Amino acid sequence: MTNPTLLASDITGAEQPDGTYLASISMGLSKSSLAGDVSYSTGLVVNSNLSSIVMTGGITKMGLTKDGQLDAIHSYGTAFAYLGGNYMNLLGYTWIKPTPKRGTYGYNVGIINLFLNNGKGYDYNMASSAIVFWTKPYQYSKKLTVSPQVFTMFSPIS
Repeated sequence: MTNPTLLASDITGAEQPDGTYLASISMGLSKSSLAGDVSYSTGLVVNSNLSSIVMTGGITKMGLTKDGQLDAIHSYGTAFAYLGGNYMNLLGYTWIKPTPKRGTYGYNVGIINLFLNNGKGYDYNMASSAIVFWTKPYQYSKKLTVSPQVFTMFSPIS
């Protein structure tokens, strides 16, 4: 058994530099397992002049210990985009480890693939990214919590 599928949609209008208006339509679907330990999502964004179309998809899994406690979160995602004659694909993975004493830490790795139209074909470009992070909330009162964050980001291959 699973939870019900959730559907979200939106229409946005924005003025362009030339004074015309462009509408953007977005739709998303998400669904989770009955226990909530696995969730799936997909999305679509389309501009009214078809200058950009973006499709996304992802899955998140909660890693649980044998006694049912949260051990880590694993999230996988991808996006495909048409951007005015160019194409882009993003792939990513995030690992998050929440701990009561040491805070929450983890990492993200990703790859961006670009196919840029040069008039005769496509030039291929690729870049990778890696991010390591840590945060820990400190509650000073009922109304004030401070959460310092540390991030290290780099692009090892491009």
